[in-house]
Amino acid sequence: MDINTLEQTLIDALSRLQHADVDKVLLTDQERLGAELIREQHFGFSIGQKHFVVKASCFCEVFSGLPVAPIPNAPPVLAGLCNVRGVLVPVYRLHQEWALAAPHKPYVFCIGKGDKTVALLIDRLPVSIELADQDRVADDTLEQDTALASLVEDTFLARGVTHYRIAGESLGTQLLALANRRQSESAHAGIARHIDTLYSM
Repeated sequence: MDINTLEQTLIDALSRLQHADVDKVLLTDQERLGAELIREQHFGFSIGQKHFVVKASCFCEVFSGLPVAPIPNAPPVLAGLCNVRGVLVPVYRLHQEWALAAPHKPYVFCIGKGDKTVALLIDRLPVSIELADQDRVADDTLEQDTALASLVEDTFLARGVTHYRIAGESLGTQLLALANRRQSESAHAGIARHIDTLYSM
């Protein structure tokens, strides 16, 4: 092959590359797959055998041994209030929603800042976990669990474990609605028991 032919071949090759997506041409399959698997950081915590995550972009804190003052006549899902730097934060206990025993040494996991803060009693210290869109799965079990369905925005399966992602920004509103629903159900059950007592006399 003479120099002119070689030069023309190189020009043709460079011309073809000019109209191609060089990144995709040069990346290996594994690198392309890695680029598609963009993983997002989350904080993971557990309540019984259920594993939850909240996006790491949400402001979160965890406390051990923080006193929780009970509220008279509150539904069982509302454990009480705790004081976080002068702000009274509602603390919710979801264990009884799934007939779980309360942890011996619960941690208070706070999500949000200032008067937007809401807290959950959790079983163990939170962990850091990365999840990708490819980890998202459909979850039919939410249809049978109204409490879980009202809190969960996405379900992920990672390393053989199901993780329920909750929306940190709207968690306070969702938990308050759940507490009000349980209070209303308790009141109706109390009225029904009272009526049954009257009719049995």
